[in-house]
Amino acid sequence: MMNAPVFALFLSTYSRLSDTVPTSSRNFWSSRPMSSNCEGSYDDNLNAPFVELPFDVWKEPSLVIEGTHSAQEICSLKFMARFGRPLFWTVLENTPSIDDEEVVKYAMSKLELRLEDTSRDKSCKFPLKKLIPPLSVRVDLSFESNRDEAVFLEGLLVANSMRTVYSVPKHQQYLRGGYPSEPFVAEAAARAIFTWCHAKGLGRIGSTLPQAEQIEMIIATYKTNIPYAISQWLELGLIDQGTREELVVRMLCTLAHDIAILKNPDHEHVNAVLSGVSGDVSFSQMIRVEDFLRALISEKYIGDVLDARPSNLRGEMLRDAFKDGYVHFTQFVKAGDKSTITDEAIYLLFLRAAAIQGYGNMASTDLVIPVWIPTNNSQYPDRWSMSAIFIQVKNRVNKQFILIDAQETFQFFTRPQMQNGRKLPYITIVMELGILAAEQKKAPQPEVKQVSMIGGTRQQGQQAGRQTNEAQKNMSRELSQITRSQALHIHPRHEIAIKGCSSRVYNVLGDEDNCHYSNILAHKDMLAEHPRSEDRVEAVRRMKPYWVAPSSYHWAKMNKESRLGAEVVNANNNNNDDNDDEYYQNTNEEAEDDMVVVNQYSDTEDAGAEDTDTEDAS
Repeated sequence: MMNAPVFALFLSTYSRLSDTVPTSSRNFWSSRPMSSNCEGSYDDNLNAPFVELPFDVWKEPSLVIEGTHSAQEICSLKFMARFGRPLFWTVLENTPSIDDEEVVKYAMSKLELRLEDTSRDKSCKFPLKKLIPPLSVRVDLSFESNRDEAVFLEGLLVANSMRTVYSVPKHQQYLRGGYPSEPFVAEAAARAIFTWCHAKGLGRIGSTLPQAEQIEMIIATYKTNIPYAISQWLELGLIDQGTREELVVRMLCTLAHDIAILKNPDHEHVNAVLSGVSGDVSFSQMIRVEDFLRALISEKYIGDVLDARPSNLRGEMLRDAFKDGYVHFTQFVKAGDKSTITDEAIYLLFLRAAAIQGYGNMASTDLVIPVWIPTNNSQYPDRWSMSAIFIQVKNRVNKQFILIDAQETFQFFTRPQMQNGRKLPYITIVMELGILAAEQKKAPQPEVKQVSMIGGTRQQGQQAGRQTNEAQKNMSRELSQITRSQALHIHPRHEIAIKGCSSRVYNVLGDEDNCHYSNILAHKDMLAEHPRSEDRVEAVRRMKPYWVAPSSYHWAKMNKESRLGAEVVNANNNNNDDNDDEYYQNTNEEAEDDMVVVNQYSDTEDAGAEDTDTEDAS
């Protein structure tokens, strides 16, 4: 049949990729060819699966036209259905008798994880498996390609949970897939998570409680079970561990988004569901920036953040500058280059309810959340009314000052955008998560502090690290040189820096949930999965797979106090100096406590003028 003029075409959402290649092993490729060509190279006569399928195909050539879609329309199911695969809009457009909510339920049913291969049921017991598809949509989970279970799981998601295959290498040992920008699918995923948390949180007796208590129970379920699920999947090696920090921040922002909706007293859908009336919670509505920040940052410190003024020029407090601002995102998409981080691209992604995560070598920022600030009370967003929240993620212990300048780095604004006669502001947040492995922790108690920059000096009673202080002084000296004409082209930048990852800093963490985030973020070396006891691990460390004190230095003796934990022997040595004691005492300082720094600008060069807009930090 190989030479016959016949071919076969297989249509399937799930194929056992490795079964079609010359070898059945995933890790060792066969050198036995099926045939060779005239040039002497081997050809297995197998075509890689075709994955190039229609996307963003609607009944009109253009899915959107700038400035013609109202805020209400953008949040509607029919508008969201036009993006992505044509499945949902064709059903909505061509079946008048079907209700929009029924199509969402249909999408939710397709986000269930079913093990079709019953022979593998026992070997593939994924914890909290009902959350895997919807969380994969919402926080963009990436799976390991070198673990059989992870490859199998991703194949299942493609088979019955609407995960899209982007590419299949010719060796067909794994696939490259994900959930692209489809706001309708993301809305279905958000509702699926809510349905699970509603049933888990309330159980059998919760529905008899007052609505306020029901909401708090559901929110507590969100806070506990979602990070626990991610932690378990990471522990099993299912999720790519190279993006843990960004994954945690995407999870924090997603939790803040959904909790802000659940806490909205005007959300009639939430009240209807909790009252037992038929209805579904919509998670694609727009959220006020202040409500989003209140859900994200702990109550103890949110007041300092909302009262923060711009760091690069005089301006309003954040709560006033963003009083009419809205965020609108239900999933994260990857940015391939800097063109994505512009007001024009942000507007188009805002229409798709998508935030941006950095991809590859993206400078200065890891996530960008679009913000719409209506101009002249218009209810029709366009690029001229778009701003953003820029988030930089770090998982270091030592505090470091990081400047995110959207105008300088990305040329974000097409031109200085004006809103009611004022330039549109933007927000930058540096999240220094600073989680150490358990054996590295010094157990500092996290706290949040505020720093207000006044003429390059620090307010009395405030404490910050030496490196941060020097960077802030340099920035303040530069800002004092800004002329009034230059200020006309500067957009107000509200700077927030959060250090630590605990319930005292983030409102989306419960007191008992800190350990889940510690497990996700803690650096685990090659011996983390060693099957024997700690004393055996210590023996392996002495084999020096890496160098660490004191295990790697047991073979040496030093004639002075050792910072490496090596044995010390008393010896007469001319190089010994009692003054060295101070040096040794000042090394290996403990990590600084967690803090949130809010930088504010004040120009002291205005002779004789009082700055009534700048408030000292308390």
